[in-house]
Amino acid sequence: MKQSYIIVSLMMMFLVGCETRKTIDNEHPVSKVNAVLETSDEAAYLYLMNNETHTKITGVIVYNLIEPIEEDDLANYFGKQAPISKTYASRRAVMKKINTSNYDMIWSSDGSAVAIVTETEPLALILVDKEKGYSKAIGKSGPWGYPWNQPLFDSLFQLKL
Repeated sequence: MKQSYIIVSLMMMFLVGCETRKTIDNEHPVSKVNAVLETSDEAAYLYLMNNETHTKITGVIVYNLIEPIEEDDLANYFGKQAPISKTYASRRAVMKKINTSNYDMIWSSDGSAVAIVTETEPLALILVDKEKGYSKAIGKSGPWGYPWNQPLFDSLFQLKL
C-alpha cells in the first residue's frame, strides 16, 4: 500500500505542481517539446511538457535542498513537489548552495532528451519516451526515477564538461 501511495503522490505532483518557481524554461526548435526546471524551497525537478496541452509528460528530481524525508512524511506533500525520500536518495541528493544561473539546459540533437548541467557536470536527464528520468540525486530506482546513467548521457550528448 505504501508503494502505491508514493506513486499516486508523485503522479499528483506532476499533475498539480503547486508552490513552485519556474527557473529555466526551454523549447527544442525541432521537436517543439518544452523542458522546465521547477524549484521549490525543498527540491528541484526537471520536466518535459506537452506544448499543446500544457501538461507534464515526464520528470525527474534534480536535487533536494533539505535532507531526504521519511516515507511516512510523503502524505504532507500531496499535490506538491516532494523531496526525495531516504529510501531512494543518493549521497548526492542534497545540494545546500544552489545558484541556478550557473545551470544550463542542453538538448539531444533530435530533441528527444534534455539534461540539466552545471559548468562541471550533468545533474539529471529525461527522455521523451521514458516514464521517468535519471538523476545524480537518486540512489535506487523507484518513483522519483532512476540512478544516474553516465553511458546514456554520453551517448545522447556529445559534450565535454
